[in-house]
Amino acid sequence: MLKYPRTLLAFFLAGLFVFAPAGVLAEEDDPSAEQTKSESSSPSIPKEESLESKFDAAFQQLTSLEEKVRETAELYMQSEGEARERAWAKLSKLEKEIDTELDKIVGYFSEMKQKGQETSAFASKIEKVLTDDQTLLDREIEEVTASLERLSEERKDADVAEKVRIVESAQEAVKSLMVMFNSMLNNAMRKESIGLDSQQDLEKLDAILIKWADELSSRLELLNKQKEVTQDAYTSAAEGDKEGLRLQLDAVKDRHKVLASSLEKTIEVMKKRDLDTGGYRKLLITSTGKITQGILEQGVAVSLFSEWLGQARDWIMENGIAMVFQMIVIILILIGFRFLAALFARLITRGLEKSKLQVSHLFREFAISTTKKIVMLLGILVALSQMGIDVGPMLAGLGVAGFVIGFALKDTLSNFASGMMILVYRPFDVGDAVEVDGVVGKVKAMTLVSTTVLTFDNQQLMIPNNNIWGNTIKNITARKVRRVDMTFGIGYGDDIEKAESILWSIVREHPLVLEDPEPVIKVSALGASSVDFIVRPWSNTADYWDVYWDITRSVKMEFDKAGVSIPFPQSDVHLYRHDLLEGAESKADAKA
Repeated sequence: MLKYPRTLLAFFLAGLFVFAPAGVLAEEDDPSAEQTKSESSSPSIPKEESLESKFDAAFQQLTSLEEKVRETAELYMQSEGEARERAWAKLSKLEKEIDTELDKIVGYFSEMKQKGQETSAFASKIEKVLTDDQTLLDREIEEVTASLERLSEERKDADVAEKVRIVESAQEAVKSLMVMFNSMLNNAMRKESIGLDSQQDLEKLDAILIKWADELSSRLELLNKQKEVTQDAYTSAAEGDKEGLRLQLDAVKDRHKVLASSLEKTIEVMKKRDLDTGGYRKLLITSTGKITQGILEQGVAVSLFSEWLGQARDWIMENGIAMVFQMIVIILILIGFRFLAALFARLITRGLEKSKLQVSHLFREFAISTTKKIVMLLGILVALSQMGIDVGPMLAGLGVAGFVIGFALKDTLSNFASGMMILVYRPFDVGDAVEVDGVVGKVKAMTLVSTTVLTFDNQQLMIPNNNIWGNTIKNITARKVRRVDMTFGIGYGDDIEKAESILWSIVREHPLVLEDPEPVIKVSALGASSVDFIVRPWSNTADYWDVYWDITRSVKMEFDKAGVSIPFPQSDVHLYRHDLLEGAESKADAKA
């Protein structure tokens, strides 16, 4: 069980019990106090309160604080939770008030001494109070440190809930210990201010601080090793054994936090005494990893850098050769798998070329690219395992991440599925002229997500595969032979047979027009201003536009030579003069 609340109570009560008799003694022995009382009772003109009266009033105030401390300490022992925290805050406030009253007493004494008043009786009172307080502090420090030792022993066999309570109690005990250290320092400074010898008290405080800091440092170094061992065991343990190790690791971290906090607060008190704290600060920084302003102290940064440099040198000496060899092995593994990836790509290429299966160029590129990526991924996994990294959890994590990413990128996955359908059904191939998603051009490249189309005016467009597969796909160059559809019109006054003969002559004489299938030339429509002929020769797909342009040019030239007109839309414009119309109307009216 926790002992230090009683110790804390004894510290406040016993300290104030020392103050109370001193106040009573002041009232009994100080003749000036009696004189002051008699003067105050007489109906004379009020005088300024004397230093002796102020001195006595300060002792009386300490006596009044005694009852408050007794009540608050009792409440602290009986309460829990927030009420206990409020009681502790009140006790801390009372401690500050006690320090204030002591400072007042010392100040009054110094002022009386400067004015040449008799101070021997007051000096003995102050010395007795401070000496008794110092003796009490020595005893209380021993009790608190012993209490911390008991807490450490109790923690070994405690359950989880009890360990949490013990850690909290230890933190409060350390807080009390720091209060006592500061009280010892303040008492010594008060002695110095009134001319009393405080060297012995300061030497005792320095010895206590150094001993306590050394003990904390030893425990912290031991706990650092224990923390490292427990962390390594937790990392390498099987999944079923990790729960128990995790509890052990949490407990070690809690103890580590308490020790680091205790050492940090002890260093703060040591700094007030100008004691050497470089080694302790270095240990604190290396243990917690927190870079504080203490690193700026002389020697701390240099010592840390030297230690880290030495550790790096030792690590290189111990692991350098093995690490270089391991890096060479990893590089060879990656080079080997890259060679395997290229080998598999060549095998797949040859297999598809010799296969009777008619696969598209897109499918070949996809198969080769996917195979190379899979082989290289296997090589990376082998390299990681060679480095000592467990790839099992990594693969499991990739599976979970893949599910999340797939949900977030559902539109992209839709494009992926459409890309697979395009690869399977092969509606077009690289180099084909197509019309997809309202775009006309040649297919330049394709991935599982998108297709790149180069338009005939040299614009490069990237179209999502989902837009392609979800709409009509027109493959302009899928067939080797295409029909060239053209329409020509002649005037109604022109000779139809003559025009038809000219058209047949042009089509048959063109070297790129195919004889089979046979061309078609027919009168197709009687338009508003022309008689229309359809001209439909056949050509190789690659010659389509040459045939179209050549025949169109030849028809115009031959029609002009033969006097056959090519009608074009005309408009008749009729102009009317309003003045003439009005005159004509008036004449007509006159005749009538």
